[in-house]
Amino acid sequence: MDPRTSLGLKRLKEADAALLALGFKPKGHSPIPALCLLAYAGIGPATPWSDAGSPLLTVTQAMEFARREYAYEYAANTRETFRHGAIRPFVALRLLVANPDAPNRPRQSPNNRYQLQPDALALLQLLP
Repeated sequence: MDPRTSLGLKRLKEADAALLALGFKPKGHSPIPALCLLAYAGIGPATPWSDAGSPLLTVTQAMEFARREYAYEYAANTRETFRHGAIRPFVALRLLVANPDAPNRPRQSPNNRYQLQPDALALLQLLP
């Protein structure tokens, strides 16, 4: 099944709606925030929200998830677009926590990892 058809598009719209409900105000019409939320919740096109998880991912791993699950290709040099468009705002809103495995990791480290906050995960798992 092509991830950009019905189920994949439905998940992207649901993720957009969830982000609005959680206080995220997107700039423009980029799918990046929705794709990031889906990646950090481990939600593929056919995964129910009740099965959302909280994988510990780098930005590159989140981009790979978007490619593999939703057929969105992003070049490696677009990591900053993901960071500025979703990761940093999600951390500011406390949707994601940075480096829960190593809180003292330098901010500019290529090994930075992010994970959904437990409260955000619990809310996502309630989505229909």
